[in-house]
Amino acid sequence: MVSKDGAQEVYSGCIMAVHAPDALKMLGSQVTFDEKRVLGAFQYANIDIFLHRDKKFMPQNRAVWSACNFVGNTDGKAYMTYWLNALQNIGETSLPFLVTLNPDHTPEHTLVKWSTALPLPSAAASKASLELHTIRGKRGIWFCGTCQAIINEKDEVLELWCGWRTLAIETVKRTGCKYTGINIVEEQLKYAAMKAKEAGLQVVFSRPGNVSAFSNPYEGFPSPY
Repeated sequence: MVSKDGAQEVYSGCIMAVHAPDALKMLGSQVTFDEKRVLGAFQYANIDIFLHRDKKFMPQNRAVWSACNFVGNTDGKAYMTYWLNALQNIGETSLPFLVTLNPDHTPEHTLVKWSTALPLPSAAASKASLELHTIRGKRGIWFCGTCQAIINEKDEVLELWCGWRTLAIETVKRTGCKYTGINIVEEQLKYAAMKAKEAGLQVVFSRPGNVSAFSNPYEGFPSPY
């Protein structure tokens, strides 16, 4: 390893705990054909995240505010805003604490901004995940980024904010793993449990005991489910 100041150190192995595209950049011209083929199949979406207190990023009707809010505008742009007062049981404040993903402009009263990247599901990524063993440990290099979570029947999966059940049922169907979904929306928990039972799957859905339940934050809206 050569650092910016020119210092050199030699190691017998290297663990790359980064996203697949970052691993390819670090390997540079020394990347092998198989490493480029497997890691190159994983694609990521960049996300800007803002912690702020700007109420304009919430629904105009205060009565329909929920822990998770999907808001669109006339230009066809949409963004997701989380209401931390509800999620973290903070209680009422003069201005709400909010987290918005990919807003079309910087919110007022922004406290913190950070960026991250999330893996995009695809057929190519699923196929590549089955081939990771062909490049792990080769040349003394191990890869352990977010793209490389391989789940089987011996694993236990915990999902926070499990929503309407889609990921839960598909994960258990495909892998046979043990699954527990956590949510604070009572309506979603009931629906998810019903669908899991219909599918004949053993899936656990529950609500944290120290968090107040929301009966139905989508009340008044047509449900696609």
